[in-house]
Amino acid sequence: EILRGVAILLVLITHSYMFPIIGKFQQEFDFSKGVDLFFVLSGFLMGKTYVSKVNLNKFCVIDAVNFYIKRISRIFPASLFWGVVLFSCYWIWIRMGIFPNKMGVFDSVITGVTFLGNLYLNQYMNGLGFWWSLGLEVQFYFILPIALFLLGKNFWKGVVLISIFLAIPNIWQMDYSWLFRLHSLFIGLMAWKVHSIL
Repeated sequence: EILRGVAILLVLITHSYMFPIIGKFQQEFDFSKGVDLFFVLSGFLMGKTYVSKVNLNKFCVIDAVNFYIKRISRIFPASLFWGVVLFSCYWIWIRMGIFPNKMGVFDSVITGVTFLGNLYLNQYMNGLGFWWSLGLEVQFYFILPIALFLLGKNFWKGVVLISIFLAIPNIWQMDYSWLFRLHSLFIGLMAWKVHSIL
């Protein structure tokens, strides 16, 4: 919880660039790592709450389905609620120039609620793009059981290789590569594994 608090503080500072005094600090420190800290914590929790209960030698489809149901039932209602709230204020976003029309607001809200916000934001950067990190996390939740199924007893070797590959800066040539930084989630998984061994 303390680390979550630190992550929240870092994210708030990152998005407080309109305050000159905070802007000076941002020149010296990279406060955007607060989001990465959230991802590491999420990966750690997935190791603790899901991977720890899985038999790597015998994949169970029922466990995977239950995992998907729990994740979606926990995240989707809140996402849907905020989607409805934001869309009901569509005229504000149009007046502010964030979107040109009502359809633009609808597209952003729908992709956010369906956890594709990072994919949409990569194409149409806008001021309501905060769904990107939630989308990335849910995509990780979707990938995790599939990785367990495909890798089996080699799962942890795969996690290490995936983390190393995704952390190589030169593989990201697109403008908004930060929308797809899954490596922090895999690093969180490895941190849980190390913690469980110790």
